[in-house]
Amino acid sequence: MKLTLRNDFHNRTVILRCADYRLSKQQVSRARRELCGIAGCTCGSVAGTRGTQQFLEGTKVVLVAREDGGADVEQYID
Repeated sequence: MKLTLRNDFHNRTVILRCADYRLSKQQVSRARRELCGIAGCTCGSVAGTRGTQQFLEGTKVVLVAREDGGADVEQYID
């Protein structure tokens, strides 16, 4: 499945393939680089995200950081 991550401060997006509702450490690093990439900037949270995150199908999600540097993707309902 594809996951769209956004940073609404820098107005940037990245699309990642997500297996089993988990992002690897490498995917989190890539997202952080593409969503912000400015050394010392504190605009984003997990994986450099800021604002509403969602699957391409429109399901809203929250990223939860894991100790191994990856992230779990959890769905939520407004």
